[in-house]
Amino acid sequence: AYDKHSVQAYDEHQVQINQVSYTENLIVSSTGLITPWPIQTLHDLDEGRLKPIFELQPEIILIGHQNLGTLPPFATVKLCHEKRIALE
Repeated sequence: AYDKHSVQAYDEHQVQINQVSYTENLIVSSTGLITPWPIQTLHDLDEGRLKPIFELQPEIILIGHQNLGTLPPFATVKLCHEKRIALE
């Protein structure tokens, strides 16, 4: 099967998708890329900023960030749980 958006490389400053390097926050799904995504920290994750993701009806949301051991706000975790979406 062909992945429309293939992550080819990443490091702490960028991600390369389909031969294009991105340095800003973005949303990657099987149907498209949304960039930039106005998130600076995990604490920015709220219902309004997650709306574009929720519209894609994902089963899982993977958040890449540099702060090991830092969790999203409880309200965000609860919201994803209520929508039956795994948040990692």
